[in-house]
Amino acid sequence: MKKMLFVVALFFAITTLDAQIVYTNLESNPEMIDSEYELNIDGQSSAEFVIQNYSAYGEAVYFASFENGAAVVSTAADYNANVDMLSENAEIGASSTFYGCQGGSPYFNVLYLPGEYVVWASGTVAYVGLKFVRQSTGTTHYGWAKVKLGTNASYVYLYGYAYNSTPNAPIRAGQTNDSGLNELVQNSFSFYPNPAKDILNIEGQNIRSVSIYNTLGQEETKFSYSENQIDISNLRKGIYILNILSNEGMIREKFIKE
Repeated sequence: MKKMLFVVALFFAITTLDAQIVYTNLESNPEMIDSEYELNIDGQSSAEFVIQNYSAYGEAVYFASFENGAAVVSTAADYNANVDMLSENAEIGASSTFYGCQGGSPYFNVLYLPGEYVVWASGTVAYVGLKFVRQSTGTTHYGWAKVKLGTNASYVYLYGYAYNSTPNAPIRAGQTNDSGLNELVQNSFSFYPNPAKDILNIEGQNIRSVSIYNTLGQEETKFSYSENQIDISNLRKGIYILNILSNEGMIREKFIKE
């Protein structure tokens, strides 16, 4: 039985407001996008972004903003705006230049357009800077997504994404924990097997609840964590996101239901 172990470092502000980076890790099994992928970055009612790969039809690849207030760090161009290739540790925040959805009209930020108008070169791995308005609170948050553009944009890989749960607080590209005047609280969690058929084993400390979401951000089931096994036999086959809420914060990981 293969056991997946992941270590998540969570940092908490020493003020009364707990800062937290919410990180979804897809590195071990990235999403391969050959048509469309809805990115619901905070798992609420609808997706803020849609990655649209129309290269098979000789068209563009977009990192589109679909929810009001959602936007991507981009540079103005003759054709919409080009998605900026951000390197690791680049700051994403109020001083960044964003183009996105306003007044409910989706905005189509360009990753790639065949011919003369190539934005990202084939094989590029970089970070996309994001901004969105959280639907339950109306607050603005900043985040990132790590993507790779395949040869001639024949595919787009999504390796993970994160956002800062503190409203209006910046985030660094690739950042998976908080930094600054914070106290480091590091916890190790494991879940196995992956893929899983009927039972998912979860090990860790101070776990309060476990939720499972589908790739559209819809909650499938929730458990009050009392034992280290959860029954997933009723789930349909496919890819799911495992949310683990502990006393120290929340982490998210992808798993496959066989």
